[in-house]
Amino acid sequence: MNDLILHPSYSALLQEIETLKSEIVSVRAQTDLAENVEVPMLKARYNEFFGELEMVLIEKYYLVRLLKRELELIQAQINKGATPDMDAISAIIEAEAAEYQTILDNKAAEMQTLSQTKFTPMPKEQHDEIRRVYQKIVRALHPDLNAGATKEDLECLQQAVEAFAEGDVATLDAIAAILEFRGKFQDEAPSGSLEELEAKRAKLFDTLSNLAQKLKNIRSSFPFDCKDLLESPEKIKAKAKQMEADIANFEAIASDYKNRLEQLQGRSHE
Repeated sequence: MNDLILHPSYSALLQEIETLKSEIVSVRAQTDLAENVEVPMLKARYNEFFGELEMVLIEKYYLVRLLKRELELIQAQINKGATPDMDAISAIIEAEAAEYQTILDNKAAEMQTLSQTKFTPMPKEQHDEIRRVYQKIVRALHPDLNAGATKEDLECLQQAVEAFAEGDVATLDAIAAILEFRGKFQDEAPSGSLEELEAKRAKLFDTLSNLAQKLKNIRSSFPFDCKDLLESPEKIKAKAKQMEADIANFEAIASDYKNRLEQLQGRSHE
């Protein structure tokens, strides 16, 4: 009996689907690596060089905002010919200061975490092997590639994501062994009518496009946009100098606002 000969269009569609799956797995691995390894590493390096200066800069920025806000509240009431209600104004300023303090506390906590972040360079051969095993697991479990993915599959995938981020070869190998035992690596060829396969291809293409855009966004924003800066001692020195100048500028503005507040408060008591 002769083997069934597929229509050329059908065969091409099957090949496109397999290619899309492989590309999705590759881009997903790159995205997970960027989010879970490269971003924390770059943030830790940025924090090492600029964390303390940035913290001071943020504090001065919010101080200026509070002083300006108080000035505006007092001036608004004076412009109306009224005596400023300093108790009401103080209540507003205190509430806004509390909001700013929460932001500062969160920033300080983030800096503390980043200061404790350590990264050990991994040999290329080991990194390549980890990525190979990880991609194999993603292909077997990811819901975008497996319509019948279960809750257990998703939990297992999350464990793999964490192990990949930590460079945990042993855990990835253990997950792969379990999946091998369960027959998860037996990739079934896509099937269905021409229309069904076209719909599947379209869905996979959308998935790939979204993943690629997500990866592009990550690599074009902070902290990836600081990679060149962090690799240049001259640029690091120049940025630190600029931040110090910005801090001095905010201090000068704050001093001016304080003087203006004293003058306004004096007028309000006349």
